[in-house]
Amino acid sequence: MRASTCLFLLALTAHAQNSGVDNQSLANAANDPTAPVTTLLFRPAYAPRIPLAGSGGSVFEFNPSMPLKTGKLQHLIKFTIPLVAVSPEPERAVGFGDIQVFDLLAVGSPYGKWGFGGTFVTPTATSSQVGEGKWQAGPALGFISGKMPHLLAGFVAQNPISFAGDKNRASVNGLSITPTLTYNMRNGWFFGHSDFDFTFNWHDSDDRLIPIGLQVGHVFRVGGKGLSLSFEAAYSVRHPTKIAYPKLLLAAEAVIIIPSR
Repeated sequence: MRASTCLFLLALTAHAQNSGVDNQSLANAANDPTAPVTTLLFRPAYAPRIPLAGSGGSVFEFNPSMPLKTGKLQHLIKFTIPLVAVSPEPERAVGFGDIQVFDLLAVGSPYGKWGFGGTFVTPTATSSQVGEGKWQAGPALGFISGKMPHLLAGFVAQNPISFAGDKNRASVNGLSITPTLTYNMRNGWFFGHSDFDFTFNWHDSDDRLIPIGLQVGHVFRVGGKGLSLSFEAAYSVRHPTKIAYPKLLLAAEAVIIIPSR
């Protein structure tokens, strides 16, 4: 969080090198999970308190994404590489979590842009406390509409299902929905719903997480590249009661947007 705050303060002193329309385009690229642009996202998230764990926890995510040429279709591949730190009793656990790959083909429609593809999870976690220990694969679906001026609305849904891995670990079959509802202003500022995922475990009806929150950020153009910096907070209006899940969630995001050549 401190590093992202420093980046934000430094960026506030930068001179704008683009018009308001360009700022709005950058904001659209930063907030559209199906945008065919290369981005590098850095996201530290923190939960001050995790019930049943006796303390808080944090995760740092690195999300590189890149477009690929697939005929006339927009093809996007994205990686999620998490570094997780939790403090359950009686000892603290820190390590890399499971790496996830998200692959999407996007097609246009009169109502917006649809994306179809798959998600794949590798059991790369360095500790059983920060990973699920299972190879997973499943479908992915996305929809983004920018038909209303300044407004992006849509979602990305992924449902990885375990098919191999540690036989002593529980099988996995869960739906994850990342909502998008963002208003992008011409001066580069944007605000909207937070990026925390809604999660639903098909094996346990109690294991549901629905965080409702707010995100505020600004985009800049620095050295020919775009930079988006934002902060967000959310409260889980629905959360599991049997396992350790946080109620209050805080995060910062720094997104480097690399224009296509």
